[in-house]
Amino acid sequence: MDFFNKVGETITNKGKDVTKKVKDIAEIGNLNGQISVQEEIIQNLYFEMGKMFYEDNKEKEDTPYQEKCQQIKEAYAEIDRLKTAIQNLKGIQVCPKCGAELKGDAVFCSMCGEKVNVDPEVVVEEEEEEIGYCSNCGNKLEKEAVFCTKCGTKVK
Repeated sequence: MDFFNKVGETITNKGKDVTKKVKDIAEIGNLNGQISVQEEIIQNLYFEMGKMFYEDNKEKEDTPYQEKCQQIKEAYAEIDRLKTAIQNLKGIQVCPKCGAELKGDAVFCSMCGEKVNVDPEVVVEEEEEEIGYCSNCGNKLEKEAVFCTKCGTKVK
């Protein structure tokens, strides 16, 4: 009987060891997850601080960061150029007042009524749903238009 008691005791001890190891592994995973969250917070703060630093120093000359600030300015300019190219390919323009995307031939913004520059090279795509016509000039209106894109009249 003594043999079976020792075997039972050994199995019980090994089971306790395995249970402890499983709990430890789970706790390590939990702690590693918490570390990852804190590292992400730090990365976001570094990013925000860097952006704040750039905004505060982008116009300063004779700093060790002047070259990097210039590279950032150039990257922003390239992004603007690429966005404009996309807008031209889509046949849209952007309202300078509210930022709404408009058909390329719009003279007035359909959201705020602001007069916009007409780009003759922009091709208009006819995929917007139309809900009617302007009571002033007869222009077809887009589904959510608040103002006519041709004459600027407020839509009823």
